Amino acid sequence: MANRPSSERVHAEPLQAAPSAQQSSEPTTEQDNSPAEQDDAFFGHIYNTEGENELYVSLRQACNLAANAPAELIGHLNRLLRDLPGRSLVMIGETSYPEFGKLLLGLPADQIMRVDIAARTDVNPNVNATLECSIWLSSGVVRVRPQWCARSTSRADEIVNTLLLPLVAHKIMDKVFMIDDKGNRQRLPGNYSGIVEQVFGLAGYPEAVNSEAYGRRLHHYTNQLVAAGNR
Repeated sequence: MANRPSSERVHAEPLQAAPSAQQSSEPTTEQDNSPAEQDDAFFGHIYNTEGENELYVSLRQACNLAANAPAELIGHLNRLLRDLPGRSLVMIGETSYPEFGKLLLGLPADQIMRVDIAARTDVNPNVNATLECSIWLSSGVVRVRPQWCARSTSRADEIVNTLLLPLVAHKIMDKVFMIDDKGNRQRLPGNYSGIVEQVFGLAGYPEAVNSEAYGRRLHHYTNQLVAAGNR
């Protein structure tokens, strides 16, 4: 098996299978229901996550592949997704400032069916929540899972710069939805200030939109988003 990056999480030990009534006196055997790790000619080694039994690749590696071979990425993703359990692939990043815009270079806007932004509370125990961006393609879903959070002004800036700005620049905001804490899919507001407010609140820090610092920065965020949409 390939060496796992030290910064990535490893899967849990397999659970023992419960013996049947006819085999109650026999020793139990180990049964691993997690999806099998595998090697892919384009993406390299594909790992499985701890606990949730998902398959993942490094987000940084995927962004680099998209930058170096943008015309090839979408085809390889759809090919891979067709063969994965649940047709789902996670891209895990260990930074709050991922190069998400690079990834979108390899995902043509007309081949993106929908984008869902949701909060997760199981990624980083040091913050209230982090954001995940799920991109739905024809053959499945790619779940982009870095360390986006809004616990400080600088972290909130990163959500705008590395999540919202790339989505706006890619001309797909009409396909972007927010998943609330009850699992309901909601359309984003029709204005950039409302979008920023809702996304920051989803990230688990509603106070970020009530601070004096946020009030001063909102105009700047809005100008950035308008400029990205006009490119």
